[in-house]
Amino acid sequence: EIVGWPAINRILTPIELASEARALYEEAWTAFRREMELAPAGRDPKGALAATLRLRQKGSLIRVPGTVELVRDLLDNGHHVAISVAFIETLTALRDKLGTGIGAVPCAEIHGGLSASAREAQRLRFQRGEAKVMLFTVEEGISLHQGEHDEAPRSEVIHDLRWSAIQMAQIEGR
Repeated sequence: EIVGWPAINRILTPIELASEARALYEEAWTAFRREMELAPAGRDPKGALAATLRLRQKGSLIRVPGTVELVRDLLDNGHHVAISVAFIETLTALRDKLGTGIGAVPCAEIHGGLSASAREAQRLRFQRGEAKVMLFTVEEGISLHQGEHDEAPRSEVIHDLRWSAIQMAQIEGR
């Protein structure tokens, strides 16, 4: 309200699975656990968590070409683009794909491996238009809003959805 941005309205509606859908879910989950060689009755939660994380990482990397295509379209339309990713490997893959070849685009990046001063330097590169793409893994503590140093329209691409609504709200607030 203070800055005049429109409110984001979300209504969460829990949906109960019908018996047929629940059976399909159980079948898919059992197949996933079998493929990952996990205990069938869920006695191996650490292994399941690791397998799920690996699955998310693989899915994230598989989607890189599609995100690059979307980002190039946004850039062609005059937008500066902030891309939120969950994994440093995905950040690196996106940076490499966007920064090479015909139409190479310089990218700024912010991730947990940078010092506070390096993060701020990268943020300012994007804010000033020196880098038209910002790749970031962090969910809070940075402002990438239009109008701080230039008026180029901004778009945000959330490459990896987070499981936490708080994290998603923080990412959208960039």
